[in-house]
Amino acid sequence: MSSIDMPAGLSTKSEATTTETVAPGDNRLVIAGVRMPRTGPLVVLFLALALVLRLWELGERPFHHDESLDAWWSWRFRNGQYTGYDPVYHGPLRFYITAGFYELFGETDAVARLFSALTGTAVVGLPWFLRRELGRAGTIAAAAALTISPTMLYYSRFGREDAQMVFLTLLAMVLGLSYLRSPRALTATGLTFTLACSFAIKESTYLFGLLLAVFMLIILAAQFDAQNRVAAGTEADANKLNPAFVSATLVFASAGLTVVAVIGHLSGELFPLVAIYMAALAAFVLATALPRIRGRHTDPDYEWPSLINAITAIGWRGWSVALGVFAVSWLLFFTVWFREPGDWATGFTRAIEYWDSQQEVNRGGQPWYYYLYALPIYEWLFVVLAFIGGWRGLRKPTMMSVLMVWFAVGSLILYSYAGERMPWLIAHPLLPILILAALGVQHLWQHRSRVGMPAVGVVLGLALLFTTSTSIRASFSNGADSREILSQAGQATPHLTAGLARLETIDEISLRETGRPARLAIGSANAWPYSWYLRDRAGMTWFNSCDGPPVDGSADVIIVDRNLTCTTDNTSRELRPQEEFVDYQSTLFAMRSWWVPTYNDAGPLGWIRYARDRTLWQQNPNPGFVGVRDVADEDVDGGIGATLNRIQDGADSAADGFVGFAGADDDRVPDPINPGAFVEPEDGRDGCGSVDQWFLVHNRFAFSERVVDSGPIEAIAPLACASDPNSTPRG
Repeated sequence: MSSIDMPAGLSTKSEATTTETVAPGDNRLVIAGVRMPRTGPLVVLFLALALVLRLWELGERPFHHDESLDAWWSWRFRNGQYTGYDPVYHGPLRFYITAGFYELFGETDAVARLFSALTGTAVVGLPWFLRRELGRAGTIAAAAALTISPTMLYYSRFGREDAQMVFLTLLAMVLGLSYLRSPRALTATGLTFTLACSFAIKESTYLFGLLLAVFMLIILAAQFDAQNRVAAGTEADANKLNPAFVSATLVFASAGLTVVAVIGHLSGELFPLVAIYMAALAAFVLATALPRIRGRHTDPDYEWPSLINAITAIGWRGWSVALGVFAVSWLLFFTVWFREPGDWATGFTRAIEYWDSQQEVNRGGQPWYYYLYALPIYEWLFVVLAFIGGWRGLRKPTMMSVLMVWFAVGSLILYSYAGERMPWLIAHPLLPILILAALGVQHLWQHRSRVGMPAVGVVLGLALLFTTSTSIRASFSNGADSREILSQAGQATPHLTAGLARLETIDEISLRETGRPARLAIGSANAWPYSWYLRDRAGMTWFNSCDGPPVDGSADVIIVDRNLTCTTDNTSRELRPQEEFVDYQSTLFAMRSWWVPTYNDAGPLGWIRYARDRTLWQQNPNPGFVGVRDVADEDVDGGIGATLNRIQDGADSAADGFVGFAGADDDRVPDPINPGAFVEPEDGRDGCGSVDQWFLVHNRFAFSERVVDSGPIEAIAPLACASDPNSTPRG
């Protein structure tokens, strides 16, 4: 292995004992006497594999609720109906790009997911630009991890912005590290343009910005500390970061961020606490810098830390160009290419206001420790390797290793206490974890021995094979199975696509017999993903639950919720089509399904069973559980005194309370042993539920449909995880 590709400070001595001598200029890996291809071709190979995995059957899985929204907004933009940025649906840039794909390739489910698939592929190549820090084995490992990670693969085949954000985040990291190594105006401009794109896709960029600012302060403090040690004569190299100081600073920053996140979440005063936190970090940096700053007048050779020198290297002209590109890009994106000029500031004002308003909602209903459970169930191999890489990165810290350790820890803290905890957000803390895992592989490779290498290789190979099979299962065969944690929260089932196939068959019959497609009446209570699938449909009527479906026989097909709930008078009733719609043939199907896991009921054996065959964990039901709650607007008293009181209340609440979590389906009975508690019968469907709907076909078409094509009807079979009438009996 060539020393030029090795992280700073690592010795090549162990390499010489286990790697064969190769011809000059040929610095490929040699394993068991076989000379491996160079790093570049292997990365390209993983890029090709990633592209195949992300494009294969890309349109087969039924749309998730959020996917249909993204696809629909992109469709509206293409048809001139997009009215501007709305933070509820996140940034507008991906709508523009997906609309362009529609123009090129047509409006299909696969094309709606294409932007995610392409960015999810492109991210696999980015570790190549970190090869000096990662090393050769680490670069290959990073490309492999990004290719076959279950989470990364799943959400690269998912029409939301998560794969896009992963790509832009790692690209920003690559450009930032490249700039710090060799400051260039072009690199700075690429970085600012990347950040503008990131802001225009999702508001989580503000969290990225906060973590980046803290990282800069950590590095600045560490560089001042290194200068202090050189001045004191305890170190000879001012560019060498002290491991103990870096680790202590990371602990200090992590503890402070945890306090800010917890108390800010509970008190509703997050932004004042963030300001205090940043001020405390700045004061810490200043205290570290004071000895050197005081001595600069007596030291003719004094130099500022390399971070400051790098930032100022391109001068005001270079930064003017870079920031100008950011400003112009921002304006273009948020004003819809200057068609909505008044929206130029909405990416900041409305984004922050909406994000702040959602912190009390707890969308998804997950506990603060959700990611600590959900992440390792799929990514356990990379988490284990990341601990090795993180340990290695802190023993011999570099810019990259500190960046990845901090972003892994900081992201887990921030996303654990943000107002929404969803499976797709796993990708944010996972990204730096995968890079640290690659650093761990590099460490194992450099410190391998002839005796232990075969055993370690076999273990890692089997673990990688298991992870790959998990990834393939989650993204393909189980892509719409709500027992997969990755597919929870609004995922449509195969029943929905079967229902759409039935509708196509009935349309064909109706066109033959009447010259028009079937007349469809559909309930508006669960409009997604129907709004996307039926966007161009003629002869369709939407009805609300208060009015109910038409009963005069005018509709050929009716799709209606099993439980009609009128939001006006808060009434609910179960629809009985056999009694109320005697002229229709009815089929009950699960439009969307979910599993509500109770993590503290899993246990070690439960985790093993779930990893093996997705056996659901038992429940300890909480009858008061709600996934999303409405938060009433209330007037907030102003003044510093009131703010401090709210912060104190948040601190008291954090000290006294614990965020628990439990949930199950509706089949609960009182516990005869513990009055006031509830238990759930052993029905084998713990935690499963679904949005159940009736598919009603008028008798004038029902018989013909079965004769023409009965396959879609038969496809509406019991599911492994849904509410009781649609579930497969087990146990």
